[in-house]
Amino acid sequence: MSNGITAYNYANQLLISQDFKNLHFWEKAVYQSQSIPASSFGGCMLWTYSSNCPQYPVVFFSAPVTNAYYGISRIYGSPGAWSIELMCGRAGTSQTPSDVYVFSNPVGFTTSQNMGIIVYSNDSTPSFDSRLSPLSVNGAQSVTIPSVVFTHAVSGSPYACGGYADGTPDQENTYIASYLTSMTKPILSYSSLAQTAKELYYTQYNEMCNLHDGYGGCIDKAWTRYESWYWYFYRGGVKLDKANGRLNTSWVTANYGCRWQETGNSGFLGGGNNAGGGSWPYNNETLNMQARTVLVSEGSLYD
Repeated sequence: MSNGITAYNYANQLLISQDFKNLHFWEKAVYQSQSIPASSFGGCMLWTYSSNCPQYPVVFFSAPVTNAYYGISRIYGSPGAWSIELMCGRAGTSQTPSDVYVFSNPVGFTTSQNMGIIVYSNDSTPSFDSRLSPLSVNGAQSVTIPSVVFTHAVSGSPYACGGYADGTPDQENTYIASYLTSMTKPILSYSSLAQTAKELYYTQYNEMCNLHDGYGGCIDKAWTRYESWYWYFYRGGVKLDKANGRLNTSWVTANYGCRWQETGNSGFLGGGNNAGGGSWPYNNETLNMQARTVLVSEGSLYD
């Protein structure tokens, strides 16, 4: 454009322009409820918040537990009535919910302050308003989730899902973010889009002779096949390591289960033997593994 306003920082990075909508702080979302979709294999808590933001929200969250992985799992609703779901994994099941900060473009925002700078777009809606609290980004990091969920040995059982098939994630990617150590309260924006499922199959076949022919052979055999399918569904999460200036990514166990089946035949001296139980597994596939950006801001500016 030939007119309007643009503002750059010392690094010649664009801060304000009438051509782009700046994000501004709307509110801290209101905590509503907690559910625990997975209590084992690292576990997963799901917290739900609400916001009356007039535009689609951009969400940041605090990460108070140093060994936990977080991610925005879903935002749904409509302008003025949004629901926000935040996932927290590998932190136990009794943690205090994170603080959730809601940002959006300033269209529909109001303030009682009457002094400041307002920049309008070509459509006459505001793109920047200094009277509000513009989002300040301290850092941005492109991250990926590990291609492998775990490398430890897993021992399941083919007999009716017995045993303990440990599907806890143990792989992690690490990214240096040294600026974190000097921040008061880092808050993150990261959507948990990466998904994967793993399925572990165990089987055992047993055979027994019911009737011998007197010459070492078997006239009638009984057989049984035992099968168990252990399955795990994972979503990607990010961990904040403020003390060491790092961001880490890994998998969070969002759900799991096991399906078992027993089939057999008792031979002509008896009938068949069929039984089963448990839940069927997810499809064993991996989705949305592309690199994603973690945005970092200073939460104390908005408390």
